[in-house]
Amino acid sequence: FPRNLALVDELGDIAATLGCTGSQLALAWLYAQAPRLVAICGSDTLAYLDENLGALDLRLEPALVQRVGALFAPGRVAGDRYHAALMQMLDTS
Repeated sequence: FPRNLALVDELGDIAATLGCTGSQLALAWLYAQAPRLVAICGSDTLAYLDENLGALDLRLEPALVQRVGALFAPGRVAGDRYHAALMQMLDTS
């Protein structure tokens, strides 16, 4: 958890320099991956929906897209995606 939290903190630092939230930066990074990408985000309040929509106003330079991608590249995030029992149920190999 501490290792992953440090990655999220670094994303937040980058977002702060851009004047946006970490969520907006993450969504803008996703949108930069492919022009036809549609992110389905949870928004249980109008404020969160507004925040998520703010990501559409961000234009990320290619170097920044690369930097954020490298931050969360495979092997950088610690732990499994799901609890061990669920991982076993999902294992299709």
